[in-house]
Amino acid sequence: MTANPIAGTLVFLLGGIAAATYLLPFRGVRGWAYETGWLVSVLAGWLVFPLVFDAFVVPDFWGVMGTAPLSALLRSFGIGALWGVASAGINFGLQGAPELESAALAADTAKCV
Repeated sequence: MTANPIAGTLVFLLGGIAAATYLLPFRGVRGWAYETGWLVSVLAGWLVFPLVFDAFVVPDFWGVMGTAPLSALLRSFGIGALWGVASAGINFGLQGAPELESAALAADTAKCV
């Protein structure tokens, strides 16, 4: 695999834009309870958007998902859920300890690579 600095820069740019604008939809739901807004945001961001995105990017995505064994799907979901819980616990639990927080972020990044 060859390095592509332009594609990498564009991915980081897209991530920065997403991080800067993720709260914009909350302007439209000011009358909602705080928890309801976050629940809708989480369901859209973690379930709906990835499935819609994958359906456009992966050829015959639903066919692939239909032929995958249920045990593999559940294992993937479970590992992802555990990673999310552990990541949130590390990152939010170390607020106020910048050295430990940056080490936790570096560990999270290393897990993704």
